[in-house]
Amino acid sequence: MENLTSILNTSRRISFALTIVLLLVALLALVISGIGIMNIMLVTVTERTHEIGIRKAVGASRDTILHQFLMEALLISGTGGLIGIAIAVTITALISYSATYFPEAGDLHISISWMSVVIALVVSCSTGLVFGYLPANRAAQLHPTDSLRYE
Repeated sequence: MENLTSILNTSRRISFALTIVLLLVALLALVISGIGIMNIMLVTVTERTHEIGIRKAVGASRDTILHQFLMEALLISGTGGLIGIAIAVTITALISYSATYFPEAGDLHISISWMSVVIALVVSCSTGLVFGYLPANRAAQLHPTDSLRYE
C-alpha cells in the first residue's frame, strides 16, 4: 500500500532528473552552436585580413576592430536565437490550435512564459559573444603591415 507522499516524492525525483537531462542537452547544443559561430568568425577574419589591415592603417584602434567582430558574432547568434524563438512559438500555437479539433484532448492550452523567451534570447546572444571573442581578438591583434601583404 502506498500513500500520496511517496508518489509525490517519486514524481519530484523524476521531474528533477528530466530537468537535469534537458539542461545537459541544451548545454551541449549551445556548445556545438558556439563552435559553429567560432568557425564562421575565424573564416571571416581570415577572408577579411586585407580589409582589417586597411582599417588599421587608416587609424582604426584595436577596440574598434574587436567591437566590429563581436557585433557580427552577436548578430549571428541573435538572429539564430530569434529564428529559434519564432519556430518554438509557432509550434506551440499550432499545437494549441490543433488541440481544439480533438475533443479527447480536453481544454489543452500551452502557454509560453515571456521570461523564458527573454532568457533564451540572452543566452543565445551570450553564446555568440563568448565564442566570438577568440576570432574578434585575433582580428584585433593583426599587424597592419602583415595584413596588407596578405592575399
